[in-house]
Parts: sequence; C-alpha cells; structure tokens
Amino acid sequence: MTKTTIAAALAGLVCAAPALPAGTIEVAALLHDGQISRVSGASFDGPHLRLYGRDWADWSRVFLQFDLAALSGLGSGAVQSAKLRLAADAVENPDGKAIGIYRITVPWTPDATWDLASTVDQAAWPQDENRNANIDHAAGIPLPEPSATAVITADGPVEIDVTDLVKAWLDGEPDHGLMLRVGPTIWGIPGDMGNWNFEFLASEAGRDGPVLEIVTEGDPARP
Repeated sequence: MTKTTIAAALAGLVCAAPALPAGTIEVAALLHDGQISRVSGASFDGPHLRLYGRDWADWSRVFLQFDLAALSGLGSGAVQSAKLRLAADAVENPDGKAIGIYRITVPWTPDATWDLASTVDQAAWPQDENRNANIDHAAGIPLPEPSATAVITADGPVEIDVTDLVKAWLDGEPDHGLMLRVGPTIWGIPGDMGNWNFEFLASEAGRDGPVLEIVTEGDPARP
C-alpha cells in the first residue's frame, strides 16, 4: 500500500461518523410544559398539566416543547419511532373524547395567554381571514387534522405515537412544540361542548413528567 493510499485510508477513519446502533433511544430534553386556559390564565410552574373543558365556564390547552439538539444532523429516515409519554393523574372523560396532538407552527413563550403568544412583545396568536386571532391558530389556519390522537378514559401511564410529527421536525419543519387540545375551536364562552378533565403530571411534580422518547434506526449520516 502506498503512502498516499494509507493517508487516504486514515483520513477516512478519522472523518467518517460512526453509525448509531439500531434501536438507540434518545430522550429529548423538556424545555417547557404548561397549560393555558380561557378564563383561569396560564400556568407553567404547577405540578399538573390540566387539559379541561367546562360548558359556560372555561377551557384549556396544554403546551409542550422539547429540545431536539441531541438529534441534530439526523433526517427523518433515521427515526424508527417516537413516543410521547405522559402520566395521567386524574381523568374525567364521560363521553370518550379524543385528545388531539398538534404541531405548533408559530413561536411562543411560557408567558403566553389565551389571547397572546407572548406578553413580552404583545404578539397575538395568528389571525384568520376575518382578522380573528385564536390560540388554536397556533397549529395552523384552518386547523389541520391532529398529528396524533388518544382516547384516555382512566388514569395511569399514557403513550402516544408521534413519529410522523418528530420526522417533520427533523426534515426541517420549525420545532415550536406541541399543543394538546380537545373539542372544536372555542369562540366566546359556549355551552354545548360537553365537559372533560385530564390532569397529567408536569415536570414540576418531580416524577413521571412528560417524556419524548425517540428510537433511531442507526443512520450513518449523523455528523
């Protein structure tokens, strides 16, 4: 083997990125978790994430955001599966309503309210063609189909497949987190939505907080 060939071989050994072992589990770091309600305000520092609806009274949305920096450089083809894991501490769902998980498409901050994506710069949620802003518009106008759904009727561990959503992020869609919601978009204070209540453990509970678990295929293209 010539010196040139040896040098080239050594350069290949130094520069080539090792493939991730198939089935490697990556847990994305949780950046924010909280709830935003129509009447009661927002909470990003309580022990529970409350997703609820009360006719003639109040409704909420749960917001989650994870840091995918650990997967930097991977494309969607490297993802075998992605699961959102939650712990339901209390459930009231007499009508068996489904929870929709939506990809948030606009920036927001943990000081967001039902009307504002950020109170720091008074940025409102997106407006429709009639210039009506709504928190659900954070997922798109018109509201798209959810990336995933789950019907939860009892407390305990919850696992939701969000593989397609995570793949979209890795393929370049902006990662502004997830919104969990139930029922139609709320305008005003309606009285015909029904009642539901889901209380998931938040990161502040100190145990069983939200987890985004991603299993990779072992893509050698990782830098």
